[in-house]
Amino acid sequence: MSNQEEGFDVKLLSYPLVHEKHGEVWIKERVHNGNTYNAVIKHKVLCDKKLNLKLTACIEEVSQCHFPWMAPDGYALVYREQQGNDVICTINISGKREVIGSYCLSKKGKISKIKVLDNRYSHLIVTSSGLRPNAFMRFYFKQNKR
Repeated sequence: MSNQEEGFDVKLLSYPLVHEKHGEVWIKERVHNGNTYNAVIKHKVLCDKKLNLKLTACIEEVSQCHFPWMAPDGYALVYREQQGNDVICTINISGKREVIGSYCLSKKGKISKIKVLDNRYSHLIVTSSGLRPNAFMRFYFKQNKR
């Protein structure tokens, strides 16, 4: 299985690319849009008795953001780590990592209770894609229905 990292200076994918826990299957995908958006999306998929797959949630696990005014190399990494129903968001600028916020992710993949700890990064808590949080989720659910 290709890890889709060839040609990228910053490697964002980490193994395993597919992970199963308690009947939930998580699949990682490297996504990018030119040089403005680079990220890894984790998709939660459930499998029914007929082996039909259904996307139930997604988390932007890590993204590379362009911050030329803040970081010497111009880039920062934003990490999102799931802890139960909460997703904790941290930013790493020049090796210094700090928590910038969190949100709650329901079992049905709905985002709620977005908590911002640093207003400079409020737009990065759920995604660095430029989409609003619920639009980000709708985009991935719509892609899954094709």
